[in-house]
Amino acid sequence: MQNQRYKLNKELAQMLKGGVIMDVSTPEQARIAEKAGA
Repeated sequence: MQNQRYKLNKELAQMLKGGVIMDVSTPEQARIAEKAGA
């Protein structure tokens, strides 16, 4: 379950990255941005 959710989040982040300008340089910042709805 955890791994599947991670994969989904990763794919979602990749899609968002294509349509939204994201200024994240570390995995931690990426997680924060994800929680913020970026």
